[in-house]
Amino acid sequence: MDAVFVRTERFNALIDTLGTPELCRTALDLLEEKAEARALIVVNSHMDWDHFWGNAAIAGRAPIIAHAAALDRLRDPTTQQVLTDKAGEESRFRDVDIIGPDITFSGSMVLNGGDLTREIVCHADFAPYNVATVDHEAVGIIDFDTAHPAPRLWDLAYAVYRWAPLSDPANPAVVFGLDEQLRRAEIFCSAYGATVEERRRLPKMICRRLQALVDFMLASAAAGDETFAEDVSAGDARLYLNDIGYVGMHRDRLWKALF
Repeated sequence: MDAVFVRTERFNALIDTLGTPELCRTALDLLEEKAEARALIVVNSHMDWDHFWGNAAIAGRAPIIAHAAALDRLRDPTTQQVLTDKAGEESRFRDVDIIGPDITFSGSMVLNGGDLTREIVCHADFAPYNVATVDHEAVGIIDFDTAHPAPRLWDLAYAVYRWAPLSDPANPAVVFGLDEQLRRAEIFCSAYGATVEERRRLPKMICRRLQALVDFMLASAAAGDETFAEDVSAGDARLYLNDIGYVGMHRDRLWKALF
């Protein structure tokens, strides 16, 4: 799915603008009756070419909003090179101009449409065991049972914890030592497009995220949930508490690695 149209009480929101201005204009024409003369807001969810190359159809007629990390992607020389290559292959891309957002934000942003408020929905368990791969390339994400609205830093914190992973090497199940964990944490943040502010807050947020998980596990076990009771009995809560101490102990080195 490369674009979504949302009509709210106060405005219309177009999430992404497709791969060319022509495609975007066609989509807007088809949606004209549903628009009901409300103001239009455009959100670029990310900067893959098939999600924002239609921005030129919007420029000057509606604000385009994106996360600040989008600017880094736009400034990357490969962005223009991809357009040059595609324009040489297909004529439909020759009228594309790379147009960036008018408004950027860091962290999270809420658009209040009156009858509908759009928030980021976090996966809440984005970890290697929930990602399907083929030939070392991610092709799918599974297990959305715990998905819920939250700031994206909440999801980033748990993802970095799992993918680095930032667990005490004293645990026999942990493969990497601290130096490799820090290297992998920085790679993940760069690939994700983490902002300077998100990187600054990440070590503390990882600890908060793990503590929230422990609190939830203990409360659920106390309420009679057999699955969580078994997890607590197996020592999972103690493992997370130990990792909170581990991340806290190496917080300064983690900060340094992320910048």
